[in-house]
Amino acid sequence: MQIVIGMESNDENSDELENSSVTLSDSDLWDLWCAAAVGAYALVACSSQGPVLNPPLHLQELSGLQLVQLNLFVRQKCFDNFRMYPKAFHQLHRALVDWHGLQSTEEFDSMEALGMVLWACGTSQSQTQMQYRFGKSKGSVSKSLVKC
Repeated sequence: MQIVIGMESNDENSDELENSSVTLSDSDLWDLWCAAAVGAYALVACSSQGPVLNPPLHLQELSGLQLVQLNLFVRQKCFDNFRMYPKAFHQLHRALVDWHGLQSTEEFDSMEALGMVLWACGTSQSQTQMQYRFGKSKGSVSKSLVKC
């Protein structure tokens, strides 16, 4: 296969047009394609900023109370994490606050404390896992369990 490329040029000093053409064979096209590919590769390789395949994703961590509230919002998720449905969770929370003295502290909201204990007991979690899940120190988790 051959390709003919025609060009017309106009010389400023003359009024006549000059015709010229270039014929490219298959091997010439292949060479041209290879040169273009190498040039493109060189541009990418020499660029100052390479492609970012997995950019960092910055997610805000939820507080323990937000985590409990998020679980209470979805009925099945609440049951999977606390082994009770939201209505039962709220009834238990109300009974513990009204009749058994459950109170919020500087470190824990009463709903967060209840959710943490129910999650740990219902899903057989350790204090270390409680620390990571609720974003509290081991000391705070340990103190909260002693108060229960």
